[in-house]
Amino acid sequence: MQNIHLMLKTISFSFSIALLQCSSAIGGYDLISYGVDTQYQLRYAAETNYFESLRDLGLDYQSRAFFVEYENLSTILFDLNNRKLNFYMEPSTLTEKENYLLWEFCGSSKDFADSDFRFFINDTQIELLASFGFNFPYKKFGLGRKTFFPRKKAEEYVQSGSADGVLACNRYILISRKDSYKKGQNIFSIRFKPDKIMNFKFLYDHDFVRRYKPFFVDLGE
Repeated sequence: MQNIHLMLKTISFSFSIALLQCSSAIGGYDLISYGVDTQYQLRYAAETNYFESLRDLGLDYQSRAFFVEYENLSTILFDLNNRKLNFYMEPSTLTEKENYLLWEFCGSSKDFADSDFRFFINDTQIELLASFGFNFPYKKFGLGRKTFFPRKKAEEYVQSGSADGVLACNRYILISRKDSYKKGQNIFSIRFKPDKIMNFKFLYDHDFVRRYKPFFVDLGE
């Protein structure tokens, strides 16, 4: 009996390690800008026609969203890996009286105009502050790839042989009034094409409620 319990514990431990490794491979990187980590990541909730997106946009397609603290805003906006930075309002006028979100959209070989996307918090449309490209270097592992955060120009990793290629992403910074948020669960939505909707959810109580874990199962609360 003791041997059976020991075997079950070993299997359980091995499974936990496998989940963490899988999570690491899925997440790929733990920074969104130098000194700014993923503890403010929103939970992916759902999207319409996900497999259609893989077909149309490619297997590298991925999407993430983050709450951005005001003090980290300039770090993200002026990261050395940003390219084609477009501002839709003067950055010097920004204050901590508003809330900010970052949506990251990677792997698409199609060109989208910023006007193709509309952004919402709890069905209230919010404004686009800035858009820009951002590249992540990656290493190949079998048939997969693992991205990592670039602490120098992403292309330099490829040139030095420490990366196998670069994953191209687009980033969008959104600004919204704090009264658009409610205490408890909130939904951040991105809408494009006639019927494409992508949802992320997060908890809010006068500020973003951090619930970051390297691996978690969304129980739908």
